[in-house]
Amino acid sequence: MSHEDDRRGGPEEPGGPGGWSAPGSGWSAPGGGNPQGPPPGHGGQQGPPPGYGPPQGPPPGYGPPQGPPPGYGPPPGQGGQPPQGPPPGYGPPQGPPPGYGGEQGPPPGHWAPQGPPPPGYGGAYGQQYPQGGGGQPLKPGVVPLRPLGLGDILNGAFTLIRNHPATTLGLAFVVMGIAAIISTLLSSGFLAEYERSIEQMATGQISPDDPPEMPFTPGSFALVMLGGVVSYLAVTILTALLTSVVGMAVLGHRYTVAQTWAVVRGRIGAVIGLSIVQYLIHIALAMVMLVVTVLGVMLGVFLGVTGNEMAGGLVAVVTVLLGLAGGFALFVWISVRIFLAMPIVVLERIGPMSALARSWRLTQGNWWRMFGIVLLTMIIVLAVALVLSIALGLLTLIPTLAAGDADWGMTAANAVGVLVEAITYSITTPFLAAVTTLLYIDLRMRREGLDLRLHRVAQQGTAVGPEIYRPEQPA
Repeated sequence: MSHEDDRRGGPEEPGGPGGWSAPGSGWSAPGGGNPQGPPPGHGGQQGPPPGYGPPQGPPPGYGPPQGPPPGYGPPPGQGGQPPQGPPPGYGPPQGPPPGYGGEQGPPPGHWAPQGPPPPGYGGAYGQQYPQGGGGQPLKPGVVPLRPLGLGDILNGAFTLIRNHPATTLGLAFVVMGIAAIISTLLSSGFLAEYERSIEQMATGQISPDDPPEMPFTPGSFALVMLGGVVSYLAVTILTALLTSVVGMAVLGHRYTVAQTWAVVRGRIGAVIGLSIVQYLIHIALAMVMLVVTVLGVMLGVFLGVTGNEMAGGLVAVVTVLLGLAGGFALFVWISVRIFLAMPIVVLERIGPMSALARSWRLTQGNWWRMFGIVLLTMIIVLAVALVLSIALGLLTLIPTLAAGDADWGMTAANAVGVLVEAITYSITTPFLAAVTTLLYIDLRMRREGLDLRLHRVAQQGTAVGPEIYRPEQPA
């Protein structure tokens, strides 16, 4: 039997002379033929398979209707039981092919969001991240709200000066300018007496055979010391004012000069008291070095007098060196441990002695890191002060050379010197105060979780003051 006979060997199906058709389908074989059975692979069906095209022709890609699709043989036996379903792959679609949308997922290689997008993507997902974006800590002010590194601290100090010039450079220039003027006026008598003594020695009015005399009176010397006290207190008060500015700048708040003074005004007594206590501590440590040095010299002299001069000299040198080294090490160690007392007095609103004790506790276990940052800061401050003093100090020569022997030359030179001092302090003091305050905030973040409290306050946009730094203040 030929393949042509196989295709026509089935019993005649109803549908009329124009060709067979399933009841209700209206579909007939093209060409007007009258096939003896349904097309191969469609036996027993009452209509064309779902998804087949219009009656004008088979679906695209299906072979000619006169035969089975390529690769499929004839039905098993003439008039035999037709298959119970379409050949594999030709049934009605049960769904989209795997990998083509729908519930099965997107085509391979196409991205479908399984969660928040990577950092930097916007849209609705971006609202799930903090304001810092990408899960990064917030940075509403000069530093990020997380434990700080050396770069964060130094960059935060420079950023503070750059973004808050009125309450840093401007305030410092005013305070230190006033202090420099007062100090210069108080020391004017001392300078006049000293200059007069030098002139008398140069002109021979004082004979070398005369008994030596002090080139100044005790009163003028006392005024000079008082001028130094004024400058010290000015630096102390300025540091307290700048500390409050730094504390609020961390949260992105900009304080005016009036607001800064309103915050610190009630703490002036505690600030001055702390400065006096710290000054006395430093004097005591210096006296320890002096006493050890004197005792070493006396011991060496005693050994030299008793007959062994070489041993006495060696003991004196070693004792003095060890005494100076040990005393200096003690001085540095204690100075670093109480270095954070000023921001504690201003921001935590406690007394001087309590602030010293709290600074001692905060720096415990962090001495070497504190020492390195403080040492680097001091080197930067001294370098800047030296450069400014040399560069601006040359300006004092202008009035002196221009005046010649006139008396106004010295007065003008003193005025220029006051200006140079004010400019130098107005740049170095804000930087040092910023580093000190940021070190304090960094240790609070590391030891007490202060960054979590500041983070919540920054996200809520709550208006707060320096009281946010008090340990008992609820977050």
